[in-house]
Amino acid sequence: MELEKIKLLSELINASLSGKKIEKVPSGLDFDELTELASKQKMQTMLLKPLLGAEGLSEKQAEYIKNASMRSFIKSANQLHDVDIIDKALEGAGLKHQFLKGTILKDIYPNKELRDMGDIDILVDEDELGRVDEVLIANGFTMSNSVKHHDIYVKKPFTVLEVHRYLSEDKHLGLDCRYFREGGNNLLVDGTGYTYRYSPEYFYIFMIMHMARHFYERGCGVRGLVDLYVYKNRYAGEMDDKYLDAKLKEYHLYDFEKHMDRLSQIWLGGVQWTSFYENLFDYMIDGDVYGKEENGIWSQFAREKTVEDSKLARLKLRMWYLFPSYQYMANYNEWLRGKPYLLPVAWLYRATHVSKKHRFRQNLANSADSAKIHSIQHIYKEMNFAFRE
Repeated sequence: MELEKIKLLSELINASLSGKKIEKVPSGLDFDELTELASKQKMQTMLLKPLLGAEGLSEKQAEYIKNASMRSFIKSANQLHDVDIIDKALEGAGLKHQFLKGTILKDIYPNKELRDMGDIDILVDEDELGRVDEVLIANGFTMSNSVKHHDIYVKKPFTVLEVHRYLSEDKHLGLDCRYFREGGNNLLVDGTGYTYRYSPEYFYIFMIMHMARHFYERGCGVRGLVDLYVYKNRYAGEMDDKYLDAKLKEYHLYDFEKHMDRLSQIWLGGVQWTSFYENLFDYMIDGDVYGKEENGIWSQFAREKTVEDSKLARLKLRMWYLFPSYQYMANYNEWLRGKPYLLPVAWLYRATHVSKKHRFRQNLANSADSAKIHSIQHIYKEMNFAFRE
């Protein structure tokens, strides 16, 4: 993306964060391109609302922004109402719980409407899932699906609730045993008996961990950069930087955090751009808020010792898709956990039940442009990830 367009996005975001309006529609603004990007990155209110009342905005464009802002406001208000219902119901039932991600981040922004939230995420005590289910059903929720680490509930018209038994990011780093226990990293909220919340430092670590996992698997959008920027400004001088650095190094997230923090400061804080961060920003804004499917191949290419594309690198990648490691397969197949001797059975099942996603990635691995492979592989190597597969 051209730097002028990147700077325009920064101008719109900073206007939203400061509560200011744009006096005149910037020259060169492509409204259709902006609305498409805002929709993909789930930043419609933040990117569009500052333009309302700007000189040069057409009536049709103004109507579009008003409608988009109203939809966002209604959805947000409905979600927050349901958060309050869930919180009071679980607290009243004596069930330990902790809200995560967007529910917490909304409180950090100067205006809650600015931070769109796709769903509500909550962590509960795994041993109490049955009782949690009863409480949610009694309050109008219906379970729609159950996946490896969370159950999905819905409540019309807007609310999707993910009830986490554990956090997959923490599973990869061996932290899943610390929830709701004395000496853990979450703290009981004042005036409650069962409602927990991370300390500012540990929520930041969780935020980076969640962002890194998305980036590692399929990339992530630029909304996370805004979250990072807003959060660090909100808690500037309050967090223990030495503790943060030590923990980020322990969890192999130090390099990722430093690069993302730097990029957020460059983009939103007016720091000088470099070619590496231009490439990183382009990679992040190219997909949607949670990246895109084809990005899943880059983390595999990045495991190669050389950054050069080669027939050998492509062959290794194809072999990885055919015969993934035990750690990877066990992560997605609970029946395999603790039974590595069944790995060949898992490979056979994978080979005979090839999904469209795997075919797509295999084809992309064969046809990917060498220059793009080199550029994005360099980005992944700079992040110095050490996740288990």
